[in-house]
Amino acid sequence: MTTAVAVWEDFDVPAHARGGQVPLNLYDHLAAYAPKRPGAYLRISSDRFGLEAGVDRQLEDAEDSRSRLRWGAFAKIYRENGTSAFKKRKVVKPDGAIDWMVLRPEFRQLLADLAHGVIDGVIFYDLDRLVRQPRDLEDLIDIVEYVKRPVTGATGGRMNLINDSDRHMARMMCVMALKSSEDRTPRRPSASLRRPERNRPGPHRLRLGPERRAQGSACPGRDRCRHPDLPGLHVRGIGLQHRQGIQCRRDQAPCCPDLVVHNDRKDAP
Repeated sequence: MTTAVAVWEDFDVPAHARGGQVPLNLYDHLAAYAPKRPGAYLRISSDRFGLEAGVDRQLEDAEDSRSRLRWGAFAKIYRENGTSAFKKRKVVKPDGAIDWMVLRPEFRQLLADLAHGVIDGVIFYDLDRLVRQPRDLEDLIDIVEYVKRPVTGATGGRMNLINDSDRHMARMMCVMALKSSEDRTPRRPSASLRRPERNRPGPHRLRLGPERRAQGSACPGRDRCRHPDLPGLHVRGIGLQHRQGIQCRRDQAPCCPDLVVHNDRKDAP
């Protein structure tokens, strides 16, 4: 296990500070340490198709940061694809106690490996990918303060939790990220309740062709047009450049090349 004594074995007190009257900035020495067995933490909240493209891009940025910092090769890579850092689950402990916590097995494994010296540093993509609950952040900070090893980000100013100022900044940013996640939760059902009052179709769409935003004048035919080949469905132009200047009219096939089809239960046969 890594001990606090081993961290200071290569520390040399500057000559001007050996008298004991000059304060030392020990964080510069700690941040300058180049881990030989670092770990990389990668996370994305949602991956509908399981392609892991998001975490692959994060790994590329983490590799760039590792080479820039001249750290050793990654000893372990912790991937949490399609894992939320915000949603809590009810957990019943073996002694019968009940707790609500975020289930992130790879993040918990990272904490254990960092505490036991399996890895001696961590590169994460961004703070909101690392934590969104203050409890998880404090668990990580406790270990960083004990093992005195750097935990730095690949983006966002390259925050390093080995520094006390960065730790306090991380606490404030984590609270802001938590507030952002909590604000989105009650707004979604509220919008769903208001949609029938406005007589608007739901968000489920059947796309015809690629939806690309083209430059040019918007299609003047924004009225809903019934498509002859799609009974029971209404087709609506999405403001793209229309074909040959022909305007969309009711009871005529729309002219726009890119369309969004909305299910209309009211007029469905």
